[in-house]
Amino acid sequence: MKLLRLADDADDGTFNNMFNENIVLEPNSKVALQNISFTADTSELEITNENSLVTFQIVNSFENIAKLTHRKYDSLNADDLLEDLEETMNASIKAVGGQLGCQVKVGLDTNNKCQIEIKQAKMRDFVSSQILTNVTTNTANTIYKADSTSNVSTYTRFLTTKHAWGSGASQLRCRIQKYVDDNAEASKSGFIVGVSKIDPTTQTLTNSDFVSAVRFTNNTTPYAYFTNGVETITSYQPFKYSSSSIRQNDVATITISEGKLQSELHRENNPNNEKIILDTIDYTSSTRLYPFIIYLGGSDQIQTSLIGMTLDPYLATSNTSAENIQALPSIASQGNMGLTQITTMSDSVQSFLGITSLPFPNPAVQVKNNHFVFKADNIFKHQNFSDAFIVELSNVALDSYDGLSKQKQNILAIIPQSDNNNKRSVLYDAKQIVFIDLNNKERIYLRNIKCRILDNDRSVVNTRGLKTMTLLFD
Repeated sequence: MKLLRLADDADDGTFNNMFNENIVLEPNSKVALQNISFTADTSELEITNENSLVTFQIVNSFENIAKLTHRKYDSLNADDLLEDLEETMNASIKAVGGQLGCQVKVGLDTNNKCQIEIKQAKMRDFVSSQILTNVTTNTANTIYKADSTSNVSTYTRFLTTKHAWGSGASQLRCRIQKYVDDNAEASKSGFIVGVSKIDPTTQTLTNSDFVSAVRFTNNTTPYAYFTNGVETITSYQPFKYSSSSIRQNDVATITISEGKLQSELHRENNPNNEKIILDTIDYTSSTRLYPFIIYLGGSDQIQTSLIGMTLDPYLATSNTSAENIQALPSIASQGNMGLTQITTMSDSVQSFLGITSLPFPNPAVQVKNNHFVFKADNIFKHQNFSDAFIVELSNVALDSYDGLSKQKQNILAIIPQSDNNNKRSVLYDAKQIVFIDLNNKERIYLRNIKCRILDNDRSVVNTRGLKTMTLLFD
């Protein structure tokens, strides 16, 4: 039996050792791997001002600019880059026209390639997933009210949906259809429209659950808004709430636009026909929010209309076209996605994500069904999908076969990754020596032995520093 220690510092996972004299292998020899030690190299990416910008287009002649967070990435936190790309792209979408209702999702497809999706939800899609609790609506689902004439102070009459609110550029709106002053006390009057961190179908909401909301109480009480459970009374009085021209009545909206969550008020007497922004807070698209409209006043006191909300387009079914809404000028109409394209991304970020073909598509194209999908060209290698490595002899024929390639390969051993995988360090010592036949009929004289380390998909494993292995020939 012969023992050979191989050592090499090549960074491509290869061993190439020359010996001063021939190593003689007799006919019908066998070989086994006794041990191996190496550290797989991890590609690194640092996001700075020089490479942080990603540009894309959702509608014609408008460029969205996402700015990646400044930090370092390697194989240990590479998934965080996918999350940050999704977050920053969503934070660049503006809640107007064909961008309203759009949401970006970034992840890996079934082939472990980076995939970027942009999908749009429509304002009226919520009807197919609406949940009415002690609330009724007309046949056309355009006017909503409590299911009784009584006024209540509890949050037990509400409209919500089966799906979460959209987290890209999203909006929830509600107009006063009709209000009749019945002298009810303030706690039992009007409605509240907003979004909560709690799914209203799972437990009764309280003020502390309101992330952003607007409250209409009655015709003499100023509007109030909630931010993270705290109520603030505004100086804005209701202007129109029982107009014969319903289009002129006041509207409250909650909007996500360019990474901000806003509570807003629209009235016919707003200066310059602009919306009034009641409050603005930062928003991250990974935060799940749930829309609601609570009815405190009875069916004879308060009714609402022009209800619309853009739900998560990856959960809800989109089956309606863009609306041509009849409302106050400060309320943006929703359009369809236009010419869509992932336009630019720095070379270093593209390389890290496995992308080689930007802009995509070139030229930009009109997407179908308001759903755009981009897939990277190469596998996202930084996430270590394999649970083992392949050790292969390159210049000695072995009697080994590989199911992935469906052919004979010179596989010497399959070795597991180390439990201590912080640096993808591998220190493997075979508990049981397994010899592989060379099936050599003649004596072999070796001075040069070549080996290589491969991932499970037979791709090259880059290594760092000195690596060693011990072979046994018998």
